[in-house]
Amino acid sequence: MELSDAVSTIEYKISTYSTHFNEGFVLKMDIHPGWPSEYELQQKLQRMYPFMSIKYHFLDNEVMQLSIQKITPSSFS
Repeated sequence: MELSDAVSTIEYKISTYSTHFNEGFVLKMDIHPGWPSEYELQQKLQRMYPFMSIKYHFLDNEVMQLSIQKITPSSFS
């Protein structure tokens, strides 16, 4: 999957859950191995959403899961 497609998918998911996407809310979605690297995705999205944490998790059943969490500037100190 191209980086721009992955970003569009994440933006759509965030807009779908926008009323719940507050500090501490974790949005999870299953993804496939063809997604861009966690680093590439983090770099691209941090320019648009500076207070967002993005992590890949590898589950026992060989499924990858993406966790997106809104954080506050105070979380960095």
